[in-house]
Amino acid sequence: MLEQIPSVQVPWFKDRTTPPPFSLTTKIRSNVPNASPLRTIAFFPWSNDSLHTLWDGTLYSPDSLIHWKQMISDFSDAVAVGSARKVYIFFTQRSQNPICVSLPPDEADVKALPADAVNVAWTLNPNSPFEPLLIFSCLNLLYIYNVNRKECVVISVGMAGL
Repeated sequence: MLEQIPSVQVPWFKDRTTPPPFSLTTKIRSNVPNASPLRTIAFFPWSNDSLHTLWDGTLYSPDSLIHWKQMISDFSDAVAVGSARKVYIFFTQRSQNPICVSLPPDEADVKALPADAVNVAWTLNPNSPFEPLLIFSCLNLLYIYNVNRKECVVISVGMAGL
């Protein structure tokens, strides 16, 4: 008897015959002359179905699904973008002003290299999973920003390599 080999689904970015699961709808640019270039980007990564798989589904319940779907509705079109000294959260499907987080100026003894960038990533805290967090770093500082509350909840100094 021949055994059926399960088909392996190739991600869209490796299969050139499959169109990407998105379409470009908005060009983001600054209205400020000589603005720093936008260098890093992170799309809001979750969907209505993600709660079933996050934390092995342990937080899934009918009540939590209502809160989850509201969060997805609020942020599904959010795109976090890092520039030289700022982080922006743009909303691509609605006319809402971007959220802007300005970083403190560099310390005099810390010199940024041209390759240094503000890196951005989304995360969730399982203790408050309906408040998305944006993690961003600049030089040796790591920031965790609560997007709902519009405030930095953690600033940590990294000493790796020193």
